[in-house]
Amino acid sequence: MFSFIKKIWHSIMIFAMAVVFSYFLFFLFLHPLNLVFFLGDKLRAATGLTNSATVPANPINQLALQLDEKQQQLDQREQALNDQAAKLAGQNNFWNNGLLLAIILALVVLGVLVILNFYFDRRREKELEILAQRESEEAVVEEEKNDE
Repeated sequence: MFSFIKKIWHSIMIFAMAVVFSYFLFFLFLHPLNLVFFLGDKLRAATGLTNSATVPANPINQLALQLDEKQQQLDQREQALNDQAAKLAGQNNFWNNGLLLAIILALVVLGVLVILNFYFDRRREKELEILAQRESEEAVVEEEKNDE
């Protein structure tokens, strides 16, 4: 009974140590799968095994190579066109063509005109109040003259 518990406990401890070791490697930026691939590459290099196999040249292989080269050239051209399109899109944005500046300038001018309109309205109201007050004073003075 105790030997069975010891075996289970031993297995659990080994598993726990493997987990702790994996986390340790992970925090060192050494992922366990990368280590396995590295060790596998070293083992294959030591035994002389390789990942590639060669096929004798034939017309189909030559055509496939030409197609791959052509595809790479097309991909490079596409990337160059995408870069150029992004560059042109960056040049023709809202800030560079002056439209935003014109809109902001127009809004500022309109704001100044609205403020001036309020100022002149207030000034005219004060002048009208002063005139009305003078007229009422004159009317009072005339009434006093008429009463005498």
